[in-house]
Amino acid sequence: MEYIDYYKVLEVDKKADTQSIKKAYRRLARKYHPDLHPNDDNAKRKFQQINEAHTVLSDSEKRAKYDKYGKDWEHAEAFEEAARQRQQNQGLDHRDMGNQPRMRILMGKIFQNFLIRCLAGVVLVPGRIKGGFGGRICAQH
Repeated sequence: MEYIDYYKVLEVDKKADTQSIKKAYRRLARKYHPDLHPNDDNAKRKFQQINEAHTVLSDSEKRAKYDKYGKDWEHAEAFEEAARQRQQNQGLDHRDMGNQPRMRILMGKIFQNFLIRCLAGVVLVPGRIKGGFGGRICAQH
């Protein structure tokens, strides 16, 4: 879907008040009304855009979402719900795990242990020595 700048459609400034939006809507709706241009598809399309722009910009809640999210304003609830869930998880998002000090220390120790054993090529098992990845198992004397 192509982005439509509703402010440009209604020929108003982004700081326009509701009265200015209403006046612009009425003026443009009269100008492009399909009854005045019965065979003009361009006028019909423009009239539909004017109606859509007015529907969004005349409703304060929809307008706030449009101003904040732009072309994705209709999905604002999904964005806001995702933000609420992130806040509820209090930083426990899997992408943030590395930023948690205790988790970083624990993962560091696990990786360090694994790396040392892999580089040595030997994993000690009580009573046996097991070679690294797929190695031989030998009895320890």
